[in-house]
Amino acid sequence: MLRGVAFVGLTDAIKEDETGRLGGALNQSISEFDAAADVFDEALERNLHMKSSDVTKKIISSVDALSRLTLQTLGEAIETRTDALRRQLATVLAAIILASLFAMGFATQMVRATFRKLDTVEAAKVAIENTEANTRAFAEDMQRLNGEIATLNVDLTRNYKLLEDTQADNLRKSKMAQVGALTAMVAHELRNPLGSIRTSSFTIDKMSKKLGVDFEKQTDRINHAVTRCDTTITQLLNYASSNEIKRQELVLSDWLERLLQEETALMSSSIEVTYDDSTANTSIGIDSEKLGHSVRNVLKNAAQALSDPAHKSDCNIHVSSKRHNNGILICVSDNGPGIPADKLPMVKEPLFTTKSFGPGLGLAIVDQVTALHGGTVEVKSELGNGTEVLIWLPFEVETERRIGHM
Repeated sequence: MLRGVAFVGLTDAIKEDETGRLGGALNQSISEFDAAADVFDEALERNLHMKSSDVTKKIISSVDALSRLTLQTLGEAIETRTDALRRQLATVLAAIILASLFAMGFATQMVRATFRKLDTVEAAKVAIENTEANTRAFAEDMQRLNGEIATLNVDLTRNYKLLEDTQADNLRKSKMAQVGALTAMVAHELRNPLGSIRTSSFTIDKMSKKLGVDFEKQTDRINHAVTRCDTTITQLLNYASSNEIKRQELVLSDWLERLLQEETALMSSSIEVTYDDSTANTSIGIDSEKLGHSVRNVLKNAAQALSDPAHKSDCNIHVSSKRHNNGILICVSDNGPGIPADKLPMVKEPLFTTKSFGPGLGLAIVDQVTALHGGTVEVKSELGNGTEVLIWLPFEVETERRIGHM
């Protein structure tokens, strides 16, 4: 029975012993206990005359020794187990500390890497902002440069146009100087002889009539030739002296209608002249003498074109006037043979003519006088379909007068 109790009491301690030392000590103690138990059993069986107290003392001593040994063994087992647990705990704590340190280090590196990335992102953001600012500045510079280039192109175009105009003006002045010199010479060399020829023709005609001799045809031819020469000299003088105008305010339709009546009376009866006015009795400041001479030149050119023997159809000249682009547009058109396309660009040049006579100053004078009024002259023509001359005169000071009934 004692063996069973001891065995049951020490079983758990033996199970927890990791070194094997406890099992050996217990086995020795049990052996000693068995020996004491055997002594007790033998004493009971033989009923030795040994006092029970001695036996009891010996048993108690053995049990006490066994208890102390058991307690000592259990204490050692507990201490061993405690040490093992402490070592495990220390190991776990060390692992936790190491893991914490590693985690802290990793977290620190991650934070530093994050900050570095944030610094990189911030630097990239600043670089992008700087790039955008530089791009905007570059775009603004390019826009400003394009504006300056456009301004330079405009200035270049204007300067080129000014140069062309200056060259054309110099050419015109050169031609004017030539015409002026020629006019002075012609006026000096021809006017006096022409006067003598005209006087002599008149005398011959008068004396032949007294003598009954008919020289009328010859004298008419002489007078016609003298008139043509005198007209040429007059055109030369007009072109050379047309450098200023004297404006006066007048109703254009009234002035133009009177001029057409005077000029139509000098034309062939086969030529029909029509006039259409839509200026609403508008008045305009013009030099009536110089502009009137210009319009007469246009009408004479049209009449001369219609007198061409090659012209077989009806002879019509149509004149119209209307308000146009803050000015007045005068159109003179005919149904004559027209002007060849290769000669049309030169018709306003001085000394250019498609006729067999005349100095070629008709349209040159018209262009010059119109330019002095601030206007323009355009010539439209197609071979076989007549010619149209458009004279545009701007309003210097626009005024309107209503005359008569509307």
